[in-house]
Amino acid sequence: MEAIFRHTKKNPRFKARSKYVKPHLAPANIQERLKFALPFIRPLLGGRHLFTDMNDYYVHVDAKWYYRTKVERRYYVYDDQTLGSKNRPKGAMATTPQTVDAPLV
Repeated sequence: MEAIFRHTKKNPRFKARSKYVKPHLAPANIQERLKFALPFIRPLLGGRHLFTDMNDYYVHVDAKWYYRTKVERRYYVYDDQTLGSKNRPKGAMATTPQTVDAPLV
């Protein structure tokens, strides 16, 4: 790590950047989240709606984030480099090239 810090001091263009890898919600997961949220909405006069006070309910914190994952990754790149987007639909296979060096028999 120390070598990275020294290189950053010598080259101010070299910076740390981070991004999150997030899968998109599948249509079935969107419906599940809406079903979860609908009981907490109260209709008001004039066609408006209001969320109920969440202090009245015992909602587990993870219930708000189900079907979602966030992974932060830190990269060191120069100013003129761009980070490619890692967002992909949930369940999509991430392919990586593999080299095989074993001799054929």
